[in-house]
Amino acid sequence: HRYCGTCGAPTEEGERARRLLWEEEGIRLDPVYTAKAFARFLDAARRREAAGPLLFWNTCSAADLAPRAAAVDPRALPAAFRRYFGRA
Repeated sequence: HRYCGTCGAPTEEGERARRLLWEEEGIRLDPVYTAKAFARFLDAARRREAAGPLLFWNTCSAADLAPRAAAVDPRALPAAFRRYFGRA
């Protein structure tokens, strides 16, 4: 598949996806595996391949998201997500 490329090596699609997420959200992705996965995720979203919502769950990030999570008012989130915030 075009997103995989060489094992252990970045791809152009992955690099574009990595830069987009960093520039738009300040979230860093590793330049190989996670960036490739996010590139595929973006493609699926653009093509509307899913019948419902899509979720990209980044489980291996060096970015500390705690400050961003602390700034979220859980009441502003959809009800289904509020339970993940202790102060909801």
